[in-house]
Amino acid sequence: MINPMVVEGPIAGGVVRGIGGVLCESAVYHDAGNPLTGGPVASPAAVFNAVADALAPPGVEFRSTRLGTRQVLDALAAAAHSY
Repeated sequence: MINPMVVEGPIAGGVVRGIGGVLCESAVYHDAGNPLTGGPVASPAAVFNAVADALAPPGVEFRSTRLGTRQVLDALAAAAHSY
């Protein structure tokens, strides 16, 4: 028999770490898609893609995998100025 606490703890920790990676870590890419920052960055694609997809209709584009408040607001402002 498996103790549920032994399974649930690592799952919760992994989720929190993944969300923290998107909100706090940064990977910047060149227009051609080449990484400008070195080293691996742990950022779960699902969270980033969900935010990027939700903001795509008004023309918001992200050039970084960091999704802090400032990056989202700057992307929204840039999309508003392009109309």
